[in-house]
Amino acid sequence: MYPADAHVECKYTLTNDIIPSTRDWVGLYKVGWMSANDYYYYEWAPSPKDYKPQTEAQAEILFQAYNLPNDDGEFYQFCYVASSGQIRGASTPFQFKRPSANDFVEIHDFENDMMIVKEKKSYLEENLKEASLQKAALIQEKQEMNKELKDLKNSLKELEKQLNHQESLNKKLKTQLSEKCEELEVNNHKTHELIQLNQQSDSNIMELTQEKAIVEEKIVLLTAEIVAVKDRMKVLQNEKDELEGQNKLLKEETDMVKSHLTLSEGKASNLAREITVMQKKIEDNERYIAACQMEIATLKSALHQQTVKTEQQHHAMASNVDTAEKLQEKLRNTEDKLEAAVKIKEIMSNEMSAYSIANDDLKKELDTCRSENLELKKDVERMETEFANEAVLLRTENESMQADLKQIVTEKEELQKEIIILQEEKTANLTTASMYALQLANNSLTERHKLMEVELEKKEAKAKTLQKEAASLENELRREIEDLKERIIMCSDAYKQLYKENMKLQKKCKHCRSRITGDKTERSSATEVEQLQKDPSVASAESVTYIMTSQYNTDNENKSSSPDTDSNTGADIKAKMVKFKKMYHAEHFKYESMQREHLEEMRKKDSEIQNLKITMRSRTTELEHKHMSCTSFLAEKDKQIEELNHTIRDLKMENSSLRMSDNGSVNDMKYVAQPYQFVYGNPYLQQRETFRSSKDGPINQLPPLIYPHIPVRQSQPCFVPPDPLSEGESTDGLPAPISPTVLPSAKAAAVRAACFSNTDDQTDMNFVDARNYFDKTVPSAPFDLDEDKFVDAKGVGMKICPGCNMSFSPDISDADFEQHVLTHSGRICPVCNHLADENTTDTDFNYHVNGCIDKENN
Repeated sequence: MYPADAHVECKYTLTNDIIPSTRDWVGLYKVGWMSANDYYYYEWAPSPKDYKPQTEAQAEILFQAYNLPNDDGEFYQFCYVASSGQIRGASTPFQFKRPSANDFVEIHDFENDMMIVKEKKSYLEENLKEASLQKAALIQEKQEMNKELKDLKNSLKELEKQLNHQESLNKKLKTQLSEKCEELEVNNHKTHELIQLNQQSDSNIMELTQEKAIVEEKIVLLTAEIVAVKDRMKVLQNEKDELEGQNKLLKEETDMVKSHLTLSEGKASNLAREITVMQKKIEDNERYIAACQMEIATLKSALHQQTVKTEQQHHAMASNVDTAEKLQEKLRNTEDKLEAAVKIKEIMSNEMSAYSIANDDLKKELDTCRSENLELKKDVERMETEFANEAVLLRTENESMQADLKQIVTEKEELQKEIIILQEEKTANLTTASMYALQLANNSLTERHKLMEVELEKKEAKAKTLQKEAASLENELRREIEDLKERIIMCSDAYKQLYKENMKLQKKCKHCRSRITGDKTERSSATEVEQLQKDPSVASAESVTYIMTSQYNTDNENKSSSPDTDSNTGADIKAKMVKFKKMYHAEHFKYESMQREHLEEMRKKDSEIQNLKITMRSRTTELEHKHMSCTSFLAEKDKQIEELNHTIRDLKMENSSLRMSDNGSVNDMKYVAQPYQFVYGNPYLQQRETFRSSKDGPINQLPPLIYPHIPVRQSQPCFVPPDPLSEGESTDGLPAPISPTVLPSAKAAAVRAACFSNTDDQTDMNFVDARNYFDKTVPSAPFDLDEDKFVDAKGVGMKICPGCNMSFSPDISDADFEQHVLTHSGRICPVCNHLADENTTDTDFNYHVNGCIDKENN
């Protein structure tokens, strides 16, 4: 709505599609207008400032108040009209109204003490400007306040740090005070606490035994699943071998297609040779025809002279009967020649029929090749689907195995935490040397367990990388299969082109043979002319017969031509021969160029096929390496599970020994037994003993134990037999010792790890892993009836072969030891250090070695 007595400013934007003109205008229309001429008033549209083509522009027009309508209650709208009379834009409808009392506002001016009347619109605009200014000022104040707030927060953080530091110092002081208080209270409440601790330890041990039984059941289930996975891997390996056999069959079929192509090329080359022979014959015929034409011209002149003579020699016709007989004999000879030419024509037609039969055979072979190609495509697609399904199954199995392993690891961590809590509770109250020895053994086991966890994480990372590599290999194999399909299609197209060229060449052969038959008839006529030229009497007789036949037979007159017509026909023949020569040379040049291009394409395809064979061999070797690495990974997992079983057994035996020692300490609490003297003393025990000796007096101690020197190997921890037990200790109720067992899966894993020691492309699988396997100490066995502690042997351990259990001195070199281990596994390629399977034949192994040598030479 606009006031009726005020100017109106119309603002609008020109889009990219509108090109402004000086004849454009903006009109004021009543709503409901029918054409561009129904305007109330208009103004010419000014050209916008800084206008650039293909860009938007802003413009405005001021409509004067005296040109605008009054308050009539009608709705109006502005429309932009182009110079062509087309309306390109319109505004929203509005009205013109006179201002009423509601459109004005009374404002009280307190300074001048008067009332001011203003328009509501202007008043609201002023208020809006003031509000926007206040908003900007408030935003600035807010930013300043935010800065101050950040500074205050930083200062608060510093104060909090200082406060935390002071609190930590206070806590340390409090802890020191509490420790001193506890040390004072320990001596008073020691007996009561020991009884409670023993009861708690018994309950905790019972819970741990139950949890261990549950873990053992889970481990048994996992071992069964691992065996099932191994069986699945064997089945997949067999399927892989079947797929490789099918791949070989496909290669043989492609070789058959190539042989068919070479046969067709040989046939095409034979046809080209025949064409060259025909062309040579045509050239000879052309030369002969030219000579005959020259002779015909001379003979025509001679015939003209002879006709003059024959008119003079009509009276001598009776004497020339003999010459007529000779001419009849010559006619018979020419008829014989014609019969021979007909026979030759029949022979050529038989040859052409034979060529057509061969062509039909080629068509049938092409159809069979196409059908075989379709079958091969179907087989390839089926193999791709099977391979994808197997990959999905392997991934799911691997994920389930990883989930189970994670569960086992979490359960182990929980057990370790509980064991650590029990050990911390026990170390505060243990006084006997046997308990201290068990504590040391438990610490060593925890360290080994941590190392095993680190190795397990590494193996999981390797498994993830192997999965990624397997996925990339799957994608690469799919791409190669698609490339092979495209190449087979290209070969079929090339075979079609060769077939078309063969048909063209056969047509050319037919055309050349028809020309040769025509040349033979011309030769027969030329020989007759030569005979006439040699024997003038015969020529005169023939001319006489010619005149006689011309007098009596009108048909023969039509056949025999004058010298002028003969000359015209000779020129036509020459022109045709020149044309045919040019056409023949052009076709011959095209054929040679196409043959060269075809040979080059076939050479390129042969080179591509050889490259594909090389890549397929390399891919198969890589897949074999990946398969071997996966099997070694599973074997290492088996080994880790076995080591966990051993650690669980050790913990059981430790708990049983703890029970026995706790029973002895409860029966005789006043006597503190220290039966063994350690090389490295326990500082906590020494402090407590000094404290007790100063308080209660000296305590009698047993003499130190002397250990006998027994040579042991590093690969298996040895148990040193101690002195007889003290009176407070008994050996009743202990189970029999369990000897550590090494499964054949662990041996196979060690052999496989050793076999991949010299490979360059697999840096993750080196012989260091195998040596680590041999050098790792087997988890300790449970305590014997007469044993109370174990001591690891010092020095370098001996090396043991996993295949034959033969021991070697530590001075032997790693290379000699690796060679001995590899003699049990199989043959190794001297070039790429690839380990051959036991099922590989001598021919396959020799083929692999020769292929590696060819790669190095190339």
